[in-house]
Amino acid sequence: MQLDADKLVLPGDYTPLGTKIGRGFPFMKADEWKSWCLVYSPVLLRGRLPEAHLNNWTTFVNACQYLSMPSISMAHLDEAHQSLEAFCRECKKLYKAPFLSPNMHLHLHLRETVLNFGPVYGYWLFSFERCNGILKNYATNRKDGFEGTYMKKYLEEAYQGDLIRQTLPIIRPEHSAIILELTASTANSIATSTSTATSIQFDINAFLDSPEINFDIVKGNEPLPPSALPLALKGEISMDESEYEHLLEYYRETYDDQTLVHYRQAGHSDNFVNNRIQKFESINLLGQIYKSKTKNQRGSFMQALFETSDGRSTKPYAGQIQYLFVNTAVNSFAGHASQHVFAYVRWYKEVLLQPRAGEGVEVNEVGFEDDSMNSILPVHRICYPVAVGEHL
Repeated sequence: MQLDADKLVLPGDYTPLGTKIGRGFPFMKADEWKSWCLVYSPVLLRGRLPEAHLNNWTTFVNACQYLSMPSISMAHLDEAHQSLEAFCRECKKLYKAPFLSPNMHLHLHLRETVLNFGPVYGYWLFSFERCNGILKNYATNRKDGFEGTYMKKYLEEAYQGDLIRQTLPIIRPEHSAIILELTASTANSIATSTSTATSIQFDINAFLDSPEINFDIVKGNEPLPPSALPLALKGEISMDESEYEHLLEYYRETYDDQTLVHYRQAGHSDNFVNNRIQKFESINLLGQIYKSKTKNQRGSFMQALFETSDGRSTKPYAGQIQYLFVNTAVNSFAGHASQHVFAYVRWYKEVLLQPRAGEGVEVNEVGFEDDSMNSILPVHRICYPVAVGEHL
Protein backbone atom coordinates (compact mmCIF):
# COMPACT_ATOMS: atom_id res chain seq x y z
CA MET A 1 0.00 0.00 0.00
CA GLN A 2 2.82 2.41 0.83
CA LEU A 3 4.48 1.83 -2.55
CA ASP A 4 1.20 2.68 -4.29
CA ALA A 5 0.80 5.81 -2.17
CA ASP A 6 4.28 7.03 -3.07
CA LYS A 7 3.34 7.05 -6.77
CA LEU A 8 0.59 9.63 -6.31
CA VAL A 9 1.13 13.30 -7.20
CA LEU A 10 -1.16 15.37 -4.96
CA PRO A 11 -2.75 18.75 -5.73
CA GLY A 12 -0.76 21.70 -4.45
CA ASP A 13 -2.83 22.37 -1.32
CA TYR A 14 -2.96 18.74 -0.14
CA THR A 15 -0.44 17.53 2.42
CA PRO A 16 1.42 14.28 1.67
CA LEU A 17 1.32 11.69 4.43
CA GLY A 18 4.17 12.38 6.84
CA THR A 19 4.30 8.86 8.28
CA LYS A 20 4.26 5.41 6.75
CA ILE A 21 0.86 3.77 6.41
CA GLY A 22 2.13 0.61 8.07
CA ARG A 23 2.67 2.48 11.33
CA GLY A 24 -1.07 2.91 11.78
CA PHE A 25 -1.33 6.67 11.21
CA PRO A 26 0.08 7.89 14.55
CA PHE A 27 -0.13 11.62 15.34
CA MET A 28 -1.85 12.47 12.06
CA LYS A 29 -2.75 16.13 11.59
CA ALA A 30 -6.01 17.36 10.11
CA ASP A 31 -4.43 18.17 6.74
CA GLU A 32 -3.03 14.65 6.50
CA TRP A 33 -6.41 13.12 7.37
CA LYS A 34 -7.94 15.25 4.61
CA SER A 35 -5.40 13.91 2.11
CA TRP A 36 -5.95 10.34 3.28
CA CYS A 37 -9.72 10.61 2.99
CA LEU A 38 -9.97 12.48 -0.31
CA VAL A 39 -6.93 11.31 -2.27
CA TYR A 40 -5.26 8.21 -0.90
CA SER A 41 -8.16 6.10 0.37
CA PRO A 42 -10.25 5.88 -2.85
CA VAL A 43 -7.19 4.53 -4.65
CA LEU A 44 -5.61 2.36 -1.98
CA LEU A 45 -8.60 0.70 -0.31
CA ARG A 46 -9.84 -1.10 -3.40
CA GLY A 47 -9.33 -4.81 -2.90
CA ARG A 48 -8.57 -4.22 0.76
CA LEU A 49 -12.15 -3.55 1.93
CA PRO A 50 -15.27 -5.60 1.20
CA GLU A 51 -17.15 -4.11 -1.73
CA ALA A 52 -20.13 -2.94 0.34
CA HIS A 53 -17.85 -1.20 2.84
CA LEU A 54 -15.78 0.43 0.07
CA ASN A 55 -18.88 1.68 -1.73
CA ASN A 56 -20.19 3.24 1.47
CA TRP A 57 -16.82 4.83 2.20
CA THR A 58 -16.79 6.26 -1.33
CA THR A 59 -20.16 7.89 -0.61
CA PHE A 60 -18.60 9.59 2.42
CA VAL A 61 -15.57 10.68 0.37
CA ASN A 62 -17.85 12.23 -2.26
CA ALA A 63 -19.53 14.34 0.41
CA CYS A 64 -16.18 15.41 1.85
CA GLN A 65 -14.92 16.41 -1.60
CA TYR A 66 -17.63 19.06 -1.79
CA LEU A 67 -17.55 20.13 1.85
CA SER A 68 -13.78 20.66 1.90
CA MET A 69 -13.80 22.96 -1.14
CA PRO A 70 -12.99 26.66 -0.58
CA SER A 71 -16.32 27.53 -2.24
CA ILE A 72 -19.47 25.47 -2.61
CA SER A 73 -22.66 25.87 -4.64
CA MET A 74 -26.14 25.10 -3.35
CA ALA A 75 -26.37 22.12 -5.71
CA HIS A 76 -23.11 20.66 -4.37
CA LEU A 77 -24.20 21.33 -0.79
CA ASP A 78 -27.43 19.43 -1.36
CA GLU A 79 -25.51 16.57 -2.98
CA ALA A 80 -23.11 16.43 -0.03
CA HIS A 81 -26.02 16.32 2.42
CA GLN A 82 -27.70 13.50 0.52
CA SER A 83 -24.42 11.55 0.42
CA LEU A 84 -23.97 11.92 4.17
CA GLU A 85 -27.52 10.74 4.81
CA ALA A 86 -26.92 7.68 2.63
CA PHE A 87 -23.58 7.05 4.36
CA CYS A 88 -25.12 7.12 7.85
CA ARG A 89 -28.01 4.86 6.86
CA GLU A 90 -25.63 2.32 5.36
CA CYS A 91 -23.33 2.51 8.40
CA LYS A 92 -26.25 1.50 10.59
CA LYS A 93 -26.75 -1.59 8.42
CA LEU A 94 -23.08 -2.51 8.12
CA TYR A 95 -21.81 -1.76 11.62
CA LYS A 96 -24.95 -1.59 13.82
CA ALA A 97 -25.96 1.20 16.19
CA PRO A 98 -23.04 1.14 18.69
CA PHE A 99 -20.70 2.17 15.87
CA LEU A 100 -22.54 5.46 15.27
CA SER A 101 -20.87 8.36 17.07
CA PRO A 102 -21.92 11.94 17.96
CA ASN A 103 -19.74 13.16 15.10
CA MET A 104 -21.87 11.16 12.70
CA HIS A 105 -24.93 12.92 14.09
CA LEU A 106 -23.19 16.19 13.23
CA HIS A 107 -22.93 15.01 9.60
CA LEU A 108 -26.65 15.59 9.20
CA HIS A 109 -26.39 19.19 10.44
CA LEU A 110 -23.49 20.25 8.23
CA ARG A 111 -25.81 21.57 5.54
CA GLU A 112 -27.48 24.06 7.86
CA THR A 113 -24.10 24.94 9.36
CA VAL A 114 -22.72 25.83 5.93
CA LEU A 115 -25.87 27.83 5.15
CA ASN A 116 -25.35 29.80 8.37
CA PHE A 117 -21.59 30.35 8.27
CA GLY A 118 -20.39 29.60 4.74
CA PRO A 119 -18.05 26.87 3.45
CA VAL A 120 -16.38 24.70 6.09
CA TYR A 121 -13.08 25.81 4.56
CA GLY A 122 -13.68 29.34 5.86
CA TYR A 123 -14.29 28.70 9.56
CA TRP A 124 -13.57 26.20 12.34
CA LEU A 125 -16.28 23.56 12.14
CA PHE A 126 -15.57 22.44 15.71
CA SER A 127 -16.07 25.77 17.46
CA PHE A 128 -14.71 24.64 20.82
CA GLU A 129 -11.32 24.01 19.20
CA ARG A 130 -11.31 27.54 17.83
CA CYS A 131 -12.29 28.97 21.21
CA ASN A 132 -9.51 27.04 22.93
CA GLY A 133 -7.03 28.53 20.47
CA ILE A 134 -8.30 32.05 21.15
CA LEU A 135 -8.19 31.66 24.93
CA LYS A 136 -4.69 30.20 24.85
CA ASN A 137 -3.32 33.38 23.24
CA TYR A 138 -4.64 35.74 25.92
CA ALA A 139 -1.93 37.12 28.20
CA THR A 140 -2.60 36.77 31.95
CA ASN A 141 -0.58 37.33 35.11
CA ARG A 142 -0.86 33.58 35.83
CA LYS A 143 -2.46 34.28 39.20
CA ASP A 144 -5.88 33.39 40.55
CA GLY A 145 -8.89 34.98 38.87
CA PHE A 146 -7.70 34.68 35.28
CA GLU A 147 -11.15 33.31 34.37
CA GLY A 148 -12.50 36.86 34.56
CA THR A 149 -9.71 38.10 32.29
CA TYR A 150 -10.50 35.40 29.76
CA MET A 151 -14.19 36.23 29.73
CA LYS A 152 -13.69 40.01 29.51
CA LYS A 153 -11.28 39.81 26.58
CA TYR A 154 -13.33 37.18 24.81
CA LEU A 155 -16.52 39.25 24.98
CA GLU A 156 -14.69 42.39 23.88
CA GLU A 157 -13.34 40.68 20.78
CA ALA A 158 -16.55 38.81 20.04
CA TYR A 159 -18.54 42.03 19.62
CA GLN A 160 -15.78 44.24 18.25
CA GLY A 161 -16.76 43.52 14.65
CA ASP A 162 -20.42 44.36 15.32
CA LEU A 163 -19.42 47.69 16.85
CA ILE A 164 -17.31 48.64 13.85
CA ARG A 165 -20.00 47.67 11.34
CA GLN A 166 -22.59 49.80 13.13
CA THR A 167 -20.27 52.75 13.71
CA LEU A 168 -18.50 53.23 10.37
CA PRO A 169 -21.58 54.23 8.33
CA ILE A 170 -22.53 57.05 10.72
CA ILE A 171 -19.20 58.73 11.51
CA ARG A 172 -17.33 61.29 9.46
CA PRO A 173 -14.98 59.84 6.80
CA GLU A 174 -11.88 61.45 8.30
CA HIS A 175 -12.53 59.60 11.56
CA SER A 176 -13.00 56.22 9.88
CA ALA A 177 -9.26 55.83 9.36
CA ILE A 178 -8.67 56.21 13.10
CA ILE A 179 -11.13 53.44 13.98
CA LEU A 180 -9.73 51.16 11.29
CA GLU A 181 -6.23 51.71 12.64
CA LEU A 182 -7.23 51.03 16.24
CA THR A 183 -9.01 47.80 15.29
CA ALA A 184 -6.65 46.66 12.56
CA SER A 185 -7.26 42.89 12.51
CA THR A 186 -11.05 43.07 12.67
CA ALA A 187 -11.29 46.08 10.39
CA ASN A 188 -9.11 44.51 7.73
CA SER A 189 -11.41 41.50 7.49
CA ILE A 190 -14.42 43.82 7.28
CA ALA A 191 -12.79 46.02 4.65
CA THR A 192 -11.86 42.99 2.59
CA SER A 193 -15.33 41.49 2.70
CA THR A 194 -16.89 44.88 1.93
CA SER A 195 -14.70 45.52 -1.09
CA THR A 196 -15.46 42.04 -2.36
CA ALA A 197 -19.19 42.32 -1.81
CA THR A 198 -19.41 45.72 -3.51
CA SER A 199 -17.48 44.67 -6.62
CA ILE A 200 -19.67 45.77 -9.53
CA GLN A 201 -18.18 43.55 -12.21
CA PHE A 202 -17.64 40.22 -10.50
CA ASP A 203 -20.71 38.01 -10.05
CA ILE A 204 -19.91 35.04 -7.84
CA ASN A 205 -22.97 33.07 -8.98
CA ALA A 206 -22.03 33.49 -12.63
CA PHE A 207 -18.47 32.43 -11.84
CA LEU A 208 -19.59 29.32 -9.94
CA ASP A 209 -21.79 28.36 -12.91
CA SER A 210 -18.93 28.75 -15.40
CA PRO A 211 -17.22 25.34 -14.96
CA GLU A 212 -20.31 23.11 -15.05
CA ILE A 213 -23.44 24.92 -16.24
CA ASN A 214 -22.33 27.69 -18.61
CA PHE A 215 -18.98 26.24 -19.69
CA ASP A 216 -20.06 26.23 -23.34
CA ILE A 217 -20.53 30.03 -23.44
CA VAL A 218 -17.52 31.09 -21.37
CA LYS A 219 -15.00 33.00 -23.47
CA GLY A 220 -12.21 33.76 -21.01
CA ASN A 221 -12.69 37.52 -20.64
CA GLU A 222 -15.31 37.32 -17.90
CA PRO A 223 -14.48 38.98 -14.53
CA LEU A 224 -12.27 36.97 -12.20
CA PRO A 225 -12.83 36.69 -8.43
CA PRO A 226 -10.93 39.16 -6.22
CA SER A 227 -8.87 36.24 -4.88
CA ALA A 228 -7.24 35.92 -8.32
CA LEU A 229 -6.17 39.54 -8.59
CA PRO A 230 -3.76 41.03 -9.26
CA LEU A 231 -2.22 38.45 -11.57
CA ALA A 232 1.56 38.25 -11.19
CA LEU A 233 2.25 38.70 -14.89
CA LYS A 234 5.67 38.22 -16.43
CA GLY A 235 7.00 40.21 -19.36
CA GLU A 236 5.27 40.06 -22.72
CA ILE A 237 6.53 37.36 -25.11
CA SER A 238 5.52 35.83 -28.43
CA MET A 239 3.47 32.66 -28.21
CA ASP A 240 4.90 29.47 -29.67
CA GLU A 241 3.77 29.30 -33.32
CA SER A 242 2.13 25.87 -33.12
CA GLU A 243 0.30 26.84 -29.93
CA TYR A 244 -0.72 30.16 -31.48
CA GLU A 245 -2.52 28.26 -34.26
CA HIS A 246 -4.74 26.69 -31.59
CA LEU A 247 -5.39 30.12 -30.06
CA LEU A 248 -6.42 31.48 -33.46
CA GLU A 249 -8.79 28.57 -33.97
CA TYR A 250 -10.18 29.06 -30.45
CA TYR A 251 -11.05 32.71 -31.08
CA ARG A 252 -12.62 31.94 -34.46
CA GLU A 253 -14.87 29.28 -32.95
CA THR A 254 -15.67 31.08 -29.71
CA TYR A 255 -16.60 34.38 -31.37
CA ASP A 256 -18.04 32.68 -34.47
CA ASP A 257 -15.86 34.91 -36.63
CA GLN A 258 -13.95 33.24 -39.44
CA THR A 259 -12.69 36.65 -40.63
CA LEU A 260 -10.12 36.68 -37.83
CA VAL A 261 -6.73 36.29 -39.45
CA HIS A 262 -3.23 35.20 -38.50
CA TYR A 263 -1.12 38.05 -37.17
CA ARG A 264 1.38 37.54 -40.00
CA GLN A 265 -1.38 38.10 -42.57
CA ALA A 266 -3.00 41.10 -40.91
CA GLY A 267 -3.54 44.34 -42.78
CA HIS A 268 -4.43 47.70 -41.29
CA SER A 269 -8.17 47.03 -41.34
CA ASP A 270 -8.12 43.33 -40.50
CA ASN A 271 -9.22 41.79 -37.23
CA PHE A 272 -6.31 39.59 -36.27
CA VAL A 273 -5.42 37.50 -33.23
CA ASN A 274 -2.56 38.91 -31.23
CA ASN A 275 0.33 36.49 -30.67
CA ARG A 276 1.74 38.35 -27.68
CA ILE A 277 1.06 36.82 -24.27
CA GLN A 278 2.05 37.24 -20.64
CA LYS A 279 2.55 34.13 -18.57
CA PHE A 280 2.04 33.78 -14.81
CA GLU A 281 2.80 30.95 -12.40
CA SER A 282 -0.43 30.40 -10.47
CA ILE A 283 -3.98 31.60 -9.93
CA ASN A 284 -6.23 31.57 -6.86
CA LEU A 285 -9.83 30.81 -7.81
CA LEU A 286 -11.93 31.35 -4.68
CA GLY A 287 -9.28 29.75 -2.48
CA GLN A 288 -8.32 26.91 -4.83
CA ILE A 289 -4.85 27.43 -6.30
CA TYR A 290 -3.87 26.11 -9.72
CA LYS A 291 -0.31 26.23 -10.99
CA SER A 292 1.66 26.00 -14.21
CA LYS A 293 3.64 22.81 -14.74
CA THR A 294 6.83 22.74 -12.71
CA LYS A 295 9.39 20.10 -11.83
CA ASN A 296 7.35 18.57 -8.99
CA GLN A 297 4.10 19.02 -11.01
CA ARG A 298 1.91 19.55 -7.94
CA GLY A 299 -1.03 21.86 -8.51
CA SER A 300 -0.93 21.55 -12.31
CA PHE A 301 -3.42 18.67 -12.71
CA MET A 302 -7.10 19.53 -13.06
CA GLN A 303 -10.45 18.60 -14.60
CA ALA A 304 -12.78 20.47 -16.92
CA LEU A 305 -16.08 19.57 -18.59
CA PHE A 306 -16.52 19.07 -22.32
CA GLU A 307 -19.37 17.82 -24.44
CA THR A 308 -19.01 14.21 -25.55
CA SER A 309 -18.39 13.52 -29.23
CA ASP A 310 -22.08 12.74 -29.82
CA GLY A 311 -23.11 16.03 -28.20
CA ARG A 312 -25.65 14.32 -25.94
CA SER A 313 -23.93 14.74 -22.60
CA THR A 314 -20.95 16.24 -20.82
CA LYS A 315 -17.93 14.51 -19.35
CA PRO A 316 -15.04 15.61 -17.13
CA TYR A 317 -11.60 15.31 -18.69
CA ALA A 318 -8.31 15.33 -16.79
CA GLY A 319 -5.32 17.29 -17.98
CA GLN A 320 -2.18 19.12 -16.93
CA ILE A 321 -1.75 22.88 -17.11
CA GLN A 322 1.42 23.58 -19.08
CA TYR A 323 1.28 27.30 -18.39
CA LEU A 324 -1.17 30.07 -17.50
CA PHE A 325 -1.29 33.18 -19.67
CA VAL A 326 -3.08 36.39 -20.56
CA ASN A 327 -3.82 37.37 -24.15
CA THR A 328 -5.31 40.70 -25.17
CA ALA A 329 -7.64 40.80 -28.16
CA VAL A 330 -6.90 43.68 -30.52
CA ASN A 331 -9.16 45.67 -32.86
CA SER A 332 -12.03 45.17 -30.41
CA PHE A 333 -13.44 41.95 -31.89
CA ALA A 334 -14.04 40.85 -28.29
CA GLY A 335 -15.71 44.10 -27.26
CA HIS A 336 -14.50 46.25 -24.39
CA ALA A 337 -13.44 43.22 -22.27
CA SER A 338 -10.44 42.39 -24.42
CA GLN A 339 -8.15 40.69 -21.89
CA HIS A 340 -8.54 36.90 -21.81
CA VAL A 341 -7.08 34.63 -19.12
CA PHE A 342 -6.29 31.08 -20.21
CA ALA A 343 -4.59 27.87 -19.19
CA TYR A 344 -2.73 25.98 -21.89
CA VAL A 345 -3.65 22.37 -21.10
CA ARG A 346 -2.56 18.98 -22.35
CA TRP A 347 -5.36 16.44 -21.95
CA TYR A 348 -4.87 12.79 -21.06
CA LYS A 349 -5.92 10.22 -23.63
CA GLU A 350 -9.36 8.86 -22.87
CA VAL A 351 -10.02 5.23 -22.00
CA LEU A 352 -13.53 4.03 -22.85
CA LEU A 353 -13.62 1.32 -20.19
CA GLN A 354 -13.73 2.91 -16.74
CA PRO A 355 -13.63 0.08 -14.17
CA ARG A 356 -13.58 2.49 -11.23
CA ALA A 357 -16.06 5.12 -12.39
CA GLY A 358 -18.23 4.77 -9.28
CA GLU A 359 -15.27 5.16 -6.93
CA GLY A 360 -14.22 8.67 -7.93
CA VAL A 361 -11.19 7.30 -9.79
CA GLU A 362 -10.75 7.96 -13.52
CA VAL A 363 -8.47 5.79 -15.65
CA ASN A 364 -6.61 7.36 -18.60
CA GLU A 365 -3.77 6.47 -20.91
CA VAL A 366 -0.31 7.50 -19.75
CA GLY A 367 0.19 9.86 -22.72
CA PHE A 368 -1.55 13.06 -23.77
CA GLU A 369 -3.84 13.78 -26.69
CA ASP A 370 -2.43 15.89 -29.51
CA ASP A 371 -2.73 19.60 -28.78
CA SER A 372 -5.78 21.25 -30.29
CA MET A 373 -8.14 24.17 -29.85
CA ASN A 374 -9.26 22.48 -26.62
CA SER A 375 -5.79 23.12 -25.20
CA ILE A 376 -6.86 26.76 -24.85
CA LEU A 377 -8.98 26.68 -21.69
CA PRO A 378 -10.42 29.76 -19.96
CA VAL A 379 -9.43 29.52 -16.29
CA HIS A 380 -13.10 30.10 -15.44
CA ARG A 381 -13.83 26.59 -16.73
CA ILE A 382 -11.47 24.74 -14.40
CA CYS A 383 -13.61 22.44 -12.24
CA TYR A 384 -11.41 20.70 -9.68
CA PRO A 385 -7.81 19.85 -8.89
CA VAL A 386 -6.94 16.17 -9.25
CA ALA A 387 -4.27 13.80 -8.00
CA VAL A 388 -2.59 11.50 -10.50
CA GLY A 389 -0.64 8.28 -10.24
CA GLU A 390 0.13 5.07 -12.04
CA HIS A 391 -2.86 2.77 -12.52
CA LEU A 392 -2.99 0.55 -9.44
